Amino acid sequence: MANIQSLFQWDTKEEREKQKADYEKRIFPLGPMQKEMDSAILQALVKTKSTDQERMFLLCSVRDWHLENEEDMQALLKEHRKSKTWRIVNHLSQEDKAVIIALAVNGIHAVQDFYPDAQSIAALAQELLK
Repeated sequence: MANIQSLFQWDTKEEREKQKADYEKRIFPLGPMQKEMDSAILQALVKTKSTDQERMFLLCSVRDWHLENEEDMQALLKEHRKSKTWRIVNHLSQEDKAVIIALAVNGIHAVQDFYPDAQSIAALAQELLK
């Protein structure tokens, strides 16, 4: 039986793959290495029980929001408190959300040789909560 969703997809497979590649390049400009580093930082700093997929989903969501709206970290924390994205994973603590925002904003502007480490992201998250 055919997937009914595929009946309503107007983009070709190649177009969807290009869109996915463009999105990943936008969210992880340094490539797969950045994605792995982000995942490791989140795993080390997010204390609330959550899956890697949840943490990466939030990171991508916040990073995308930041790129679209060019908001600073305080505005992101305030805005995301009202968003559906945070409600999906409302079990995360404010500290964990601050970690995700700090990594999302600082990771997108980093360069390969000076990528933020877990300690600097933790410090930025603590500063964000003050």
